Amino acid sequence: MGTVFERFSTKYNKVASGCWEWTGGLNPDGYGYMRVDGKMVGVHRLSYSMYNSEGIPSGLCVMHKCDNPSCVNPDHLSLGTHKDNMDDRGAKGRSSGGSLPGEQAHNSILTDIGVRVIRRCVEYGMKQTVLARMLGVKKATINDAILRRTWRHV
Repeated sequence: MGTVFERFSTKYNKVASGCWEWTGGLNPDGYGYMRVDGKMVGVHRLSYSMYNSEGIPSGLCVMHKCDNPSCVNPDHLSLGTHKDNMDDRGAKGRSSGGSLPGEQAHNSILTDIGVRVIRRCVEYGMKQTVLARMLGVKKATINDAILRRTWRHV
């Protein structure tokens, strides 16, 4: 089985960008994880802790300078508060409702054309709950698109 460090060291590839891309398990957002002492831990946090003697003080996040969630290169990781992390995410256009509009957002389910069709269907009397069920989204998602809380650019 090996030590945590030995197991960690066999689970990434160094790529041209300088990132060490995790080849083990990834969560849906692309962050790596592995089991340590019976718990699943984020490997970017693990990497930071292993390579930085001060560890991670309580309440701080480990942020990616490279904006690559699967990267575990300690030179690409830094500490920050939750606010720092959210500000960084927003500045890079990755926050929901951030600077990437509509279908350009990585987690978008709807499309620009789909939102136009949704709005037209509702104008003609189709129920939002029916549209939500058809499209596999929540009614609130449909409602927000119709009221232009989201998809303002369409």
